[in-house]
Amino acid sequence: AAVSVQAAIEELDSENDHFQTCTAATRPASPSVGDSIYETDTLRSRTWDGTYWLEMDGPVYDWTPTINGGLTLGNGNLKGKYFLRGWTLHWWIYCLWGTTTSGTTQQFNTPGTMVIDAQATAFYMGGTAIARESGVSWYNGLFVSYDAADDILNTTTFFANTPMSATVPHTWGSADSLALSGVFPMTDVDAPTS
Repeated sequence: AAVSVQAAIEELDSENDHFQTCTAATRPASPSVGDSIYETDTLRSRTWDGTYWLEMDGPVYDWTPTINGGLTLGNGNLKGKYFLRGWTLHWWIYCLWGTTTSGTTQQFNTPGTMVIDAQATAFYMGGTAIARESGVSWYNGLFVSYDAADDILNTTTFFANTPMSATVPHTWGSADSLALSGVFPMTDVDAPTS
């Protein structure tokens, strides 16, 4: 017989001293390392690591990245999504050039106010980039983080070891797009909120 998710959670809660249901506001006050909770208001499962309640599953969040320079979006479109799993942030950015978009994409912030736990120096490889010249071609590349805190994504993307510009990897125009994705280990997993 099929068991509902809620029934399975209630059974775990009653049989296991290290698992319980709660809300985000009523998390256990003195958890032990390895204790797990299910938040009925946020629909998130979390496990206590001794310092943080790490998110083990949960929703994918919509997010509008912040442009830090080099691009005037105009009537273009910019959107992002992210989710957390434990100490790991998974994220995507999509930027579509419109008829009034100008410049080239240089920098985007990461979701929330999180700090990426990467190297202590700038220019840490951050993930993948796909540039699409509408109706012509696709260009694959990598991008790097920009600052020493590694919390700004720099899409100075390397296509054939050439930084992205207004004409590299192609001349950017209406209906062209840039897609970025990455996975980072985090130092502060509770910073982003839905």
